[in-house]
Amino acid sequence: FLLLPYDDLSLACVLRSPLYGLSEDDLFELCHKRGEKTLWQRLKESPRYEKQKEELKALLSASSYMRPFEIFDMVLNRFEGKKRFYERLGIEAKDGLDEFMNLSLKFESSHVPNLQNFMSWLEQNDVEIKRELEQATTDAVRLMTVHKSKGLQAPIVILPDTTRFVDDVRDRRLIFDDDVFYFPLAAENYNENCMRAHEKRVKKETDESHRLLYVAATRAEDRLYVAGMKSKAKTDKKNWYTLFENALKQMPISEQNGKLKYEIPQEIEPEDQKDEDRQTGKICCDMPWLYTQPENEKDLFKPHNPSHIEDLSDDAVSSPLASDAQNFRRGILIHKLLQMLPRFCSYEKKAEVIQTYLSKQTDISDGLKENVKKEVLSVLSNKEFAFIFEGDSRAEVPVMGMLEGKMISGQIDRLVVLKDKVLIVDFKTNRPAAIRSEDVSADYKAQLEIYAKLVKEIYPDLAIEKYILWTNTLKLMKI
Repeated sequence: FLLLPYDDLSLACVLRSPLYGLSEDDLFELCHKRGEKTLWQRLKESPRYEKQKEELKALLSASSYMRPFEIFDMVLNRFEGKKRFYERLGIEAKDGLDEFMNLSLKFESSHVPNLQNFMSWLEQNDVEIKRELEQATTDAVRLMTVHKSKGLQAPIVILPDTTRFVDDVRDRRLIFDDDVFYFPLAAENYNENCMRAHEKRVKKETDESHRLLYVAATRAEDRLYVAGMKSKAKTDKKNWYTLFENALKQMPISEQNGKLKYEIPQEIEPEDQKDEDRQTGKICCDMPWLYTQPENEKDLFKPHNPSHIEDLSDDAVSSPLASDAQNFRRGILIHKLLQMLPRFCSYEKKAEVIQTYLSKQTDISDGLKENVKKEVLSVLSNKEFAFIFEGDSRAEVPVMGMLEGKMISGQIDRLVVLKDKVLIVDFKTNRPAAIRSEDVSADYKAQLEIYAKLVKEIYPDLAIEKYILWTNTLKLMKI
């Protein structure tokens, strides 16, 4: 949602999650009869959800300059998201949340720390989190399947449902063999093939049941309780309860109040584990830094975004969402299409892809869709500056670095690396477009100058050239 505020499904998932806990009825009230309005627009208009709206607005503003770890820390701690997860899912949610935060720190150690890159990195890495069973320090009962308990132990294990048995009744059912299946309508219709396949299934399921029984019975450290519910109809089926009962009856134990109990006495008392006071002697070596207090760490930088040039002043707070919604939306769509489309070859293919993409944008009018389509196709079919979309060029290139004591984090619309120079191209969808370079806004020029200085540190031996591509007048202007 922070990356695409107009994505209704993402916002609906956030609102229904433990973070906000809206009900289905709440969501229906927001979505029903909203016309062309997005869910985010409806949420902002509703006085009933003022708290949710203010939190999401603060997160949207922060996501333009905060690192992923800081954003999610803000969600979980400042906005009490962790508390809400615990209330819905229990304290066991802690491991998953902690591991997620660890992943965000791991990502930042080797990548440009912005939300777009973090989401892409998560999607490309198949992450699985497994919890260890630390029951000794948790005053709780854990419910789990036998499959999930494999490899774990607990002081006390209760098997509450042990009277089920493998179904070996011959009745009307589909019976699957290696490469065929049979469908006898009753027991008398079981022929030799059906019986062989039936017995094969029963044996396979019985073996699996015995394997699970072994896993379940060996999870207990101190006590194992085996329980089950008797049915009115007596049966001699070999369920887990019967197997335990027959095994215990062969041992020299007595029956107490209808229950069988087998106990091994504790012969050696466990030792109390107490922390001992330890004296630490000085290390005999010349390392004075061992006994020196470390300097206080500097506060985390708040990276400035050159595309919001007012951010470069220390007291500025601004957001692109403050601009006209339709113009902002139009610019976002054009930038996105110019980023993705050069990978498609033919003009016809580009037109088809644009049409498909824009048809899914339900928050803009058909007239605006047609306007965006014509503008993007005009840019991509213009031979005068086709070179910026070819060869060794990259779209939406993130850059970060220190400049005049400030941490700068930005994104270049198009970066073209040639043998003797590097071209920085910034797309502008403004109307009206500048006619001469002298007419270009000083803010735009400052933004490109910042990008040029950062890129110069990467390519110190190449000349750096700055351009603005005005999309509506199809003019590539050197700055």
